[in-house]
Amino acid sequence: MTLIQRGGARVGRGFRSSLGATWPFATLSVERDAITVTLLGTDYRLPRAQVRRIKLIGPAWMPPGFHGVVVVHDSPKVPSYVLFWSFNRKALLKALRDEGYSTGGRVAACDSAVQNKRFQQMA
Repeated sequence: MTLIQRGGARVGRGFRSSLGATWPFATLSVERDAITVTLLGTDYRLPRAQVRRIKLIGPAWMPPGFHGVVVVHDSPKVPSYVLFWSFNRKALLKALRDEGYSTGGRVAACDSAVQNKRFQQMA
């Protein structure tokens, strides 16, 4: 099963040092062999073997659009910080789990590159 969601995203070294776009300029695609975030026409493909964990971002009480995920990964071809905001995080998490990706844990949105390295170590 492939899931494709349109939403917002940030890709870079950390929240403050990343390229970002809001809906409708980003998509996230979940497939068995990879997760792909497309941001402003650029594809950031994360092969399954390089995805360590999917962490939740945003408190449950926030309205849709403020819920997202951070993809903790080891890909040398993709910047270390990959965040995607979803209007339907429940469906996104179900698709990720159905494809066998590891999900869990929470992170704060405003993470520096140093904090992002800490996320990778915690995975």
